[in-house]
Amino acid sequence: MNRKHNSPRSSLLMMYMTLLLIPASFAQDGGDEILFTSNLDGEWTIYLMNADGTDSRRLERGGTPSWSPDGTKIAFTSNHDGPGDIYVMDANGKNSKNLTLDARHEVTPRWSSDGRRIAFGSSWLDAGNLHFSDIFIINADGGNHMNLTQTPRRYNTSPSWSPDGKRIAYGAYSNEARVRRDIFVINADGTQSARLTEDFPVNAYPGWSPDGTKIAFVRKTLERDDSSDIYVMNADGSGVINITQTQGVSESKPLWRPTPFAVSSATRLATRWGVVKLMR
Repeated sequence: MNRKHNSPRSSLLMMYMTLLLIPASFAQDGGDEILFTSNLDGEWTIYLMNADGTDSRRLERGGTPSWSPDGTKIAFTSNHDGPGDIYVMDANGKNSKNLTLDARHEVTPRWSSDGRRIAFGSSWLDAGNLHFSDIFIINADGGNHMNLTQTPRRYNTSPSWSPDGKRIAYGAYSNEARVRRDIFVINADGTQSARLTEDFPVNAYPGWSPDGTKIAFVRKTLERDDSSDIYVMNADGSGVINITQTQGVSESKPLWRPTPFAVSSATRLATRWGVVKLMR
């Protein structure tokens, strides 16, 4: 791979960037257990194992598992009761509960930082057999099911909570023709949706930095054929920087690595910092 380091800004950013393959989801409270999915039994199933690979346990049939911030719950997608619903279960696989139970296909549950709400994509087919999707949020107990985006002819996906829980970034096709994809941000109450990217055909997979000031995302340009790079921008869409600058390589789904929580004994408010991790 031919990697360029011509930009001083990129060189500086690469100093705190960690390039890792991320095969699974680590427990938030200690990092000593890993969630993963496998089709070993002929269908996709969620498993839990120790971080050293021992004691693998089957939890539940489903996919896209996501730890709650305190590590006591797991949100996931399963087709137990329909085309695909959002479920929550205890960390040991017990007490599984369907939160959505509808005719749509729900995917990619994402917890808010306080563990009280879950954002997800909810898709459906129209009469012309075209897929469309909105971003929903729901309380972790199944209450207050709310459509945030309410764009019946657009495909919205990949929700990402801001660390303070006030906003959600997401990717969307900007029009019904689906000739371009952009990053949007919306308040968690469904107000003030804004497009953050423009002028490029594909902008996708947003991820907030732990301090809430930056968003990492994927961008693909027509000039780069099928390859894509990881970019970082300010939370308002300004200051866009290409931080990978690879030739002939596609990079996708950036995740910021949180450091351990710093908790003030006086206010008991958690603070996180982090660096970017890449999935290819």
